[in-house]
Amino acid sequence: QKVAGCDARTSALAGGSYIDTVSATVNGSSNSDSSTAYAVNYPAYSFTQPTTQTNAVVGGTYSRTFSVTNGAVTASDEIILVINYGTGTTQNSLSIGATTLTPTSVAGSIYTYLINGTLLGSNSLLTNGETITFTESYTVRACNAVTNYSAGWGCSLTEVCQTATGTGSVAMA
Repeated sequence: QKVAGCDARTSALAGGSYIDTVSATVNGSSNSDSSTAYAVNYPAYSFTQPTTQTNAVVGGTYSRTFSVTNGAVTASDEIILVINYGTGTTQNSLSIGATTLTPTSVAGSIYTYLINGTLLGSNSLLTNGETITFTESYTVRACNAVTNYSAGWGCSLTEVCQTATGTGSVAMA
């Protein structure tokens, strides 16, 4: 099993390929061999943003759905989801099916979630066109509010290799 970081994806997008070299020393005799060149495969996320909420009123509570899809054959074992509600909306809840999610962190109006395990499906992986649909409940706090979404994959919260973004808009009554 090989694991590559974000720099490997960047190199692959630029046309790079990889070669593994194995070296061994047995009884004082050294030898090495190299693999043939190969490409690095990686997940490819896309984001389907929610439909614009129309006829909204300040103080009203609404629900909307959005989804994240991995269009690549290469699996991902985690979605790093960041939602910025700004000053126009307040989150009430976020769920996948019947499971209400708890944010990993909240900093002001920015909610961060790490979605993994069986929330990604029975094999705990998101791959080959699989889609995860989220449902959120929110309250409108200001006219014409916009929520910004970022869904990505990577090695950690600070090393996100690829993100797919979208917005959730509110049109007032």
